[in-house]
Amino acid sequence: LKSRWLASDMAWRRRGGCNEGRSMTAHPVPDTLGRPREERGDAGNLELAALVPGAAPTGPTGLAPSELSRRQAVRAVASSIFQEEGAWKRTKRFSAVLLAVKLLQGLVFVFYSQVHKNFSTALEQRNISGFYRGLWVIFLLVLVALPTIAADEFLTLFLQRMLRIDLTMRLSRLYLSSAGGGSAFPFYRLQLTSDIDSPDQRICDDARDVCEFLVKTARDLLESVVLAIGFSAVLCMQAPTIFFFLIAYVVAGTLVVALGFGPRLAFFQNQLVQQEAGLRCQLVRVSESAESIAFFKGGESEWRRLRKAFTVLFEMVQRSVYVSAGLSAFNKCYGIAVLAVVPMLVGPRYLRGEVEFGMITQVNMAFQVLQNALMLIMNKTSLIAKFLVSVRRLHELEAALLSGEHAGDSCIASVADFAPEGPVALRIHGLTLRTPPKTGSLQQTLVAGLSLQLQGGQSLLIAGASGIGKSSLLRAVAGLWSDGGGRIEKQPAKAVFFLPQRPYMFQGSLREQLLYPQVACRTIEDSLIEEALRQVNLGHLLQHHSLADSKEWASMLSPGEQQRISFARALLQRDLQLTLVDEGTSACDPRNEAHLYELLKGLSRSYISVGHRQVLLYHHSHVLWLHRTAPVVGRQGPAACELLLATEFERLHGSTAWAQ
Repeated sequence: LKSRWLASDMAWRRRGGCNEGRSMTAHPVPDTLGRPREERGDAGNLELAALVPGAAPTGPTGLAPSELSRRQAVRAVASSIFQEEGAWKRTKRFSAVLLAVKLLQGLVFVFYSQVHKNFSTALEQRNISGFYRGLWVIFLLVLVALPTIAADEFLTLFLQRMLRIDLTMRLSRLYLSSAGGGSAFPFYRLQLTSDIDSPDQRICDDARDVCEFLVKTARDLLESVVLAIGFSAVLCMQAPTIFFFLIAYVVAGTLVVALGFGPRLAFFQNQLVQQEAGLRCQLVRVSESAESIAFFKGGESEWRRLRKAFTVLFEMVQRSVYVSAGLSAFNKCYGIAVLAVVPMLVGPRYLRGEVEFGMITQVNMAFQVLQNALMLIMNKTSLIAKFLVSVRRLHELEAALLSGEHAGDSCIASVADFAPEGPVALRIHGLTLRTPPKTGSLQQTLVAGLSLQLQGGQSLLIAGASGIGKSSLLRAVAGLWSDGGGRIEKQPAKAVFFLPQRPYMFQGSLREQLLYPQVACRTIEDSLIEEALRQVNLGHLLQHHSLADSKEWASMLSPGEQQRISFARALLQRDLQLTLVDEGTSACDPRNEAHLYELLKGLSRSYISVGHRQVLLYHHSHVLWLHRTAPVVGRQGPAACELLLATEFERLHGSTAWAQ
């Protein structure tokens, strides 16, 4: 449904629903005294045009069919495996070798059936010389077969690992980089706009299952074709009636399994995968929030929630067991039911002296081998159902990473036009910011028609009530959110730095934590890193840890210490022109917060902050105040924007605006 909505949404945008150059009507925002914004004079070279428009245009509701069939999904995933450079050539080479091995195995097996026929006849006739001659031939055949069996297993495992590496690398690159030609942050955009669950499980587990199934099934199918051709000739020559009976018998059984058991197995497998993913997600959340849960003594509550989810999962497992057991019983009974066919049709001929005893064993062997070859699909029904679920999940992930939802619906033009030493640090023109589209929720317009210019040396505090769109506006400036319209001009990416509320702390050395994301950089001396730690009042870490120590820093450091690590990262950057602080000091005490902002003033030429503390006014030259307007047609409209000098904002609003 999401892909259908996006297709219609893109068409709607092409018809003019999202046009960067569309006309707008500006409405001056009065202050608390009722005076228009223009009467209060210029706010220190910061220019603002704030709009309070009516209802924002909504997206279309028409849906266009875009559901892919299972066959198309399998074809798309299979072709995706060979997108890596050289993957198809390597696969062809090893597949050719595997084909040669399987042909040799088939010839050995067919020849063995003839040897076994003579051996059984010699045994029945008490022919001593024929008996020992047969033993020697069987021994030689075993010596020939052993290397082919070893080569078969090696090539199968090697192809599985090779294809899995190729597919995992491709999906990981699409997930973590902009290789797909979409968003520069596909992993982030996927979280915002898509209902794709557990991308990590899809990239690791589903990719493994798909590659293993494809290689094993291709090998088994190749083996079945070789053996079927060889032993079909044996059966046709010795007992043609049995051959045609077996063909009809297996086709009937395959249809019963495919139409009767296949859809049910696929349904249960899909449900099990989703419910298991939800169960793992709950356990991960408990691990991430262990301290809060322990503080509220919420272990029993979490156990009840987990037990409820597990009960649902267990019921689904139980229902799937019934279907799987029924399928297994049907396959075994269906196979056992034909055991009497060979003795019934060939036995009378042997009793009449028309054939040798060895022919019965050869025909029986050919019958069993051909039966197993033809019943390949029946025996793999459960695996096929699991494979189709994994294919669908991989196809959904790749389609989401490659689709136009990451690029086609983005109307905000974000460009790096300014020279690092230029007079302007940031310019926003006619910005309309909307929440990213997501299935099941309507897009909201957070800000409409915002225009401002931030000069070098100025600082801006974005203030307003929680949930009004302060952090979202900062994300748009950073280039993370791009749904809406207008234009954002800023410094080059290397001159812009981001300080989030929850800094990313990964498993690695202390040196790598401070150099992130350039963890491989070796041009920064250890003395500079240690000095950065001391500047943010984290010098005590050096008393207990070296820069090479690798720890779980996210659990060792408090939230305030992690935010100071983030500021230390900024200190190690060169020539910062613009720093974006998204409540980057909210976990710090007032003394450290003031100290960090003093460091920031000397570090970055300009900076923009989001925060709720009134003390932040004293660290910024201007305030952009976002506040609610009257609801439009029963829903909340975009926020009104008011720009003031920090001193003027405090004089006009005092602590009132912060309390809203």
